[in-house]
Amino acid sequence: SGNLTVGGGITTLNTLTASTQTFATSSTGTDFSITSATSTHTFNLPTASASARGLLSSANWTTFNNKIDGSGTTNYLAKFTASGTVGNSLIFDNNTNVLINRTTDDGTGSILQVNGDLSVTGSGNFTRTTNGASSLFISNTANVPLMGFNANGGLTVATIGCTGGAIEQLNINNLVNNSYSAINLIVNGTKIASATSATFLINTTTPITSSILTIDSTTKGVLIPRMTTTQINAISSPSTGLEVYNTTLEQPCFYDGTGWKKVAHSNM
Repeated sequence: SGNLTVGGGITTLNTLTASTQTFATSSTGTDFSITSATSTHTFNLPTASASARGLLSSANWTTFNNKIDGSGTTNYLAKFTASGTVGNSLIFDNNTNVLINRTTDDGTGSILQVNGDLSVTGSGNFTRTTNGASSLFISNTANVPLMGFNANGGLTVATIGCTGGAIEQLNINNLVNNSYSAINLIVNGTKIASATSATFLINTTTPITSSILTIDSTTKGVLIPRMTTTQINAISSPSTGLEVYNTTLEQPCFYDGTGWKKVAHSNM
């Protein structure tokens, strides 16, 4: 503000009446302002900060000029789609489930749901392979399954320790359409035990119709529990037909429903 006389010049400017007045700049304060004192009018332009509105510094300009640009979609986790650019990843978080490569809950109640292959490289892998319509395998760095679960049609398989394909593994199978279920134990590529709904087989693949347990070997026998007489008598509520080997008497014994009986034997 100032006063201008008729036929003359400005007599006052922002209350200063000096015949000669000057303008100056400063960075003091927290906002733009003008201060007038003596014969100088100072324009205050502070550097912008969290507490001051003002001009950008060179360093701040570089920061803002290099800011990441891009756009995203609600509930998608962001990722770099290019250098300095952010966009959508395959991870979808709806505050209830974390979904990878899908946007709808599959209804299983799982907090983590994955649609497609899942792999973790390094010392091993989590992999959904083509071995089944729906499968999950833990593999080594050579992508050889070490532990896996898959469902192919009506077949549900859980394989544990299948290094080299079929070296050492435990398979649990269930083929619903044919009412068939089995547990297989494989060592060095040879099935040494298996079980179906009717029988359990050890070291053989040929079931015996009248036997629920079939063990086959031409080089080894079967050991039943070996106990002293004191230990045998301490068995609580033994079932009829229970068998043990008595190490005190060096004889096989069985419980006939009322007491323990020795099995008579002579030298071979």
